[in-house]
Amino acid sequence: MTAIDEYVSALADRLRGPAIYTHRVLGEVEAHLQDASDALVQGGWAPDEAEREAIARFGDLKTVAAGFNRDAPSGGAALTLRALVGAAGLLVGVGLLTVGVSAVASYALSRITSPQQVFGLPSHASVSAASCAHWLAVQPAATGCASAAALEARDDLTMYLGALGVVGALILALALVLRTRALPVAALSPLLVPTVAVTMFAGAAVALAVLGVTDARIGNTWGQGMWFVQSACALAAAVVAAYPLLRSFRGAPSAPRQAG
Repeated sequence: MTAIDEYVSALADRLRGPAIYTHRVLGEVEAHLQDASDALVQGGWAPDEAEREAIARFGDLKTVAAGFNRDAPSGGAALTLRALVGAAGLLVGVGLLTVGVSAVASYALSRITSPQQVFGLPSHASVSAASCAHWLAVQPAATGCASAAALEARDDLTMYLGALGVVGALILALALVLRTRALPVAALSPLLVPTVAVTMFAGAAVALAVLGVTDARIGNTWGQGMWFVQSACALAAAVVAAYPLLRSFRGAPSAPRQAG
């Protein structure tokens, strides 16, 4: 066991507070001491001497433990609950914001191509004469029932889904503010939110792609191109959320080889 390992182990016995807090502190202390030791080695120190010097510069156990214990959060269960609420806010906010982005992207694509290609009513969908009359009345530029249905879907879905995006942006901003001010100490694993986000967005991407392939109609929501755009946006969100996970995997230390 190295001097740094012994120091961290001894510090673990003196720390107080929620387990997630002490685990994070120990990880940060170990990383700091290792970085300081490596810097000294590069400066010409012997490895053992470098570790002892890094520890001496960091501080004696009693003083360091007392400082961390003063900052330790009280009420581990309450802190975890608040952190879970904050994490849910982040996920809901990002999810709704992604919906809004997909609405804007779908509208832009319909302007580049045509409303029919993005928001077209499925050919197998049955509509009533009253619905056609309503769409033609509110979409005087339409050339027929199918055209009017596509224009109406474009206008309504862009407005409704765009509004959800605005709500998502507000929820996300609020969650970030509360997380910064009310949760100075992380009470959850830093990989929890990215893991849930990747699962959630990847699953949504697959489900939306299926809706696109089948050209589905759900109530007053339809549009094969729109389903595919939403699937692409969900997939992009999953890729972004996966970045912290990839960094964690790359930074994880490899298992030591067994002697013999």
